[in-house]
Amino acid sequence: MSTRTSIRTTLFLGLSALLPLAPLSATTPAPPSEATPEDDPLALTDEMKAWARRAVPAAGSDLQRVQRLLEALRGLELQYRSGQTGTAADVFATKRFNCVSFSFLFVGLSRSLGLRTHFLRAEDERDFARVGELRVVARHMSAGFHEGGRRHILDFHFLREAATSRFVPLSDQRAKALYFSNLGVESLQGGAPNEAIAHFERALQLDAGLPEIWVNLGVAQRRAGDPAAAERSYRQALTLDSNDAGAYLNLASLLWDQGRPDACDHLLDLLSQTRVRDPYASLVLGDQARREGRLEDAERFYRRSISTDRRSAEARAALGLVLAETGRSRQANRRLEQALRIDPANPRALVLARVLEGG
Repeated sequence: MSTRTSIRTTLFLGLSALLPLAPLSATTPAPPSEATPEDDPLALTDEMKAWARRAVPAAGSDLQRVQRLLEALRGLELQYRSGQTGTAADVFATKRFNCVSFSFLFVGLSRSLGLRTHFLRAEDERDFARVGELRVVARHMSAGFHEGGRRHILDFHFLREAATSRFVPLSDQRAKALYFSNLGVESLQGGAPNEAIAHFERALQLDAGLPEIWVNLGVAQRRAGDPAAAERSYRQALTLDSNDAGAYLNLASLLWDQGRPDACDHLLDLLSQTRVRDPYASLVLGDQARREGRLEDAERFYRRSISTDRRSAEARAALGLVLAETGRSRQANRRLEQALRIDPANPRALVLARVLEGG
């Protein structure tokens, strides 16, 4: 296995048009927080509460008032920033948001108006991307509203049918844990692993049941030079979710770097038997099979990676290398062209180009 670390971190995206959903079991939202904005991402300033009262008349149904609040927020001309997690007060002050921070803004403001709103997360829709050597899994986080036996979802993608994702309610505690986890991811991306550890530990104090936070903590601990702590965190993630691809890959990478290749291979073998749909997991498994000379298996894993991430230049180039090694140069050239259209500077695609040129 390559000594380069395989890393998965987690971010959340989502929200804003009101769409109906089938009824869900009722959850009782917590009352609006009285904490200061510096302590609680859900807290509101007096200015924010006054703005909400001016923007949303007391008359009308709850659904009408929720819609009016959304219209008022759109009137603020908020700007989406994927890597900028902030509190509700931050969004109101800066006019910048990502889905986590917008969720806190909307839920906080709506509850201050007496509206029954709660946090939601999409469980069956994930996007994958790489930021440097970080492996990012994006899962939508949103807010929900209940009226007349029906629940509604606030969705940033106006044209997407609500039924395409299965949303589950989040407690305030879990939503706040995800907020601090996002801050930790951003600290990791900024090269501050010790700061990231502090954020992840605070997230786990709120909710220790999310495996992705344990994976992220392990990443930060490894970058901070504490591999033993990182291993404990990855293993804790696997006790919570035995199919967590990020925990498998990060732990396998750690074991390989520690000179424990047998344990690493065992982990990857276990991962290959799961139904994990992470394209990067398939890419890593393909690389392992190729190193072992199992080119048919490598091809199968690379094709799975492509099928789960159509924009992956690396997976297409990896498949091209297997095709070239098995004498299918015409097909390899086609994969090279596809990879270079997606990412002209992809290192694996450039290797494939040299192989096909005979260099």
